[in-house]
Amino acid sequence: MKLVKALCALACAVVLASPTLPASAQDDINSKAYADTEGCTPVRPQDAAKNEAGTVRVSFLVGADGAVQKSKIVKSSGYKDLDVATHEAYGKCTFHPAVARGQAQMSWIILEYKWTVVN
Repeated sequence: MKLVKALCALACAVVLASPTLPASAQDDINSKAYADTEGCTPVRPQDAAKNEAGTVRVSFLVGADGAVQKSKIVKSSGYKDLDVATHEAYGKCTFHPAVARGQAQMSWIILEYKWTVVN
C-alpha cells in the first residue's frame, strides 16, 4: 500500500511538472491529497495486549499548505490504545494537498492501518 501511494505521488508529481503538456492541459490536471507514510508507521503500544487486532481509519483535513487542520478516528479497531497509536503516528506524516486547476486545495483524506495479533 505504501509503495502504491508513493508511486501514485511520484506519477502525479511527474505529470504536473511535465514540460511536454501545454499550459492549458496542465491547468486541468487534478490530484487528490496524499500522505507520505514513510517514517510514521504506527507502533504497537507496550500496554496493548498481544491479542488485540483490528483496523483503524483516521481522517485528516489537509490544508492547501499541506498542514493538517483537523483529524478524527472514523473507524475504531475496538481498542482505544491501538486507535490512539494510529492517530498519533499518522499525524506525524508529511501531507500533500489536493490540486485542482493548478491550485492547492483543502480536502479530507483517510489513512487506514490494520493491526494484527502478535505471536
